[in-house]
Amino acid sequence: MLAETADQASATGGDGFLVLRDLTKKFNDTVAVQGVSVGIEQGEFFALLGPSGCGKTTTMRCIAGFEQPTSGHVEIAGRAVAGLSPAQRDTGMVFQNYALFPHYDVFRNVAYGLLMDRLHGGVGRRAGAIGSLLNGRIAHRQAEVRDEVARALEQVDLAGYERRKISQLSGGQQQRVALARALVKQPSVLLMDEPLSNLDRKLRNQMRYTIRDIQQRVGITTIFVTHDQEEAMSMADRIALMRDGKIVQVAKPSELYERPATPWAADFVGTSNLLDGQIAGRSDGVGSRVDVGGLGFRSEDSWDAADKQCKVLIRPEAINVSRAPDNGGSAAGGGTREPNQLLGRVRHVGFLGAIVQYEVETPAGLVLAEHSFGGPSSLMEVGDNVVLGVHPSRVRLLAPEDRP
Repeated sequence: MLAETADQASATGGDGFLVLRDLTKKFNDTVAVQGVSVGIEQGEFFALLGPSGCGKTTTMRCIAGFEQPTSGHVEIAGRAVAGLSPAQRDTGMVFQNYALFPHYDVFRNVAYGLLMDRLHGGVGRRAGAIGSLLNGRIAHRQAEVRDEVARALEQVDLAGYERRKISQLSGGQQQRVALARALVKQPSVLLMDEPLSNLDRKLRNQMRYTIRDIQQRVGITTIFVTHDQEEAMSMADRIALMRDGKIVQVAKPSELYERPATPWAADFVGTSNLLDGQIAGRSDGVGSRVDVGGLGFRSEDSWDAADKQCKVLIRPEAINVSRAPDNGGSAAGGGTREPNQLLGRVRHVGFLGAIVQYEVETPAGLVLAEHSFGGPSSLMEVGDNVVLGVHPSRVRLLAPEDRP
């Protein structure tokens, strides 16, 4: 399936368990979200990905009810929720800073939202009512609340932590308490606003899989906001890539990486070589011929318009790096060359353990290539002449953008 562009996302925005239709949010003269339309399936893990200020958190806040859209619609399970308070939308929220109560233990933190619902649902608004509930002085509520909190803590693998103080928990455990507090009310939609940003790198990597595992076990529809492409790519079923308040592309992670809709999307997601090219015509087989820096390349992408300018995307890991023959070429382009090969000279070597990165000067410009480390004897050195080769299926052709 081809990745969805913004127009395709708008066209498909009418279907799904959670639906945004032409959602727009303005703050005075500033347009934070503009015309966002997308449909999210029940049980799907859906990520809103983009740089700071792109509108992803504002979009989530409109779903949650913390912001009211200037125009457009939000629907959850077929019900329009515009004008409803956050408590009426059947959503649970995990905030970036967790928003836990440090003077409460784990049980009270998880039970708080549940007890607030009980309070407003008929226990009464008298002074001290919440304290009474939390302290278990209302007997007919105590067992019910205890069972629901225990179930939520078991879902996040914190069974037995009920009486721990928040200060006694690690960052990952605090994050799971915040998740349990959102899940205890059994919402239809779970909203997570950059919940891993406060964790160190190692713990953040561990929590990605923990959250994903919990989400799959519970089966809850989840919207996850992040600026970290690795988080989105490793956790989400689908990703909406946002820029300047608009959706640039909606796609599965692999599609977003392999077939980005724009050069900006290609540059934002993963590491990329974006070279200036010009379409030379159709290939003898499937695809197109393209001129890159005076050199002919083949791509399996089909473009009919000859002489049209394009951007040529080649991912570093798609490039095979080998030593040039003794009489091989240089960065100036000497020596023999096969189609879809570049002759160049190594300018920089970055050793990353399992992967070695090479910056190579070529006639088409500076190219970044990645090579699996096969032992010290396989390492190239600065100044070595090399041959870079790429299969036509990994050469992507993109329309140039009017803006940087």
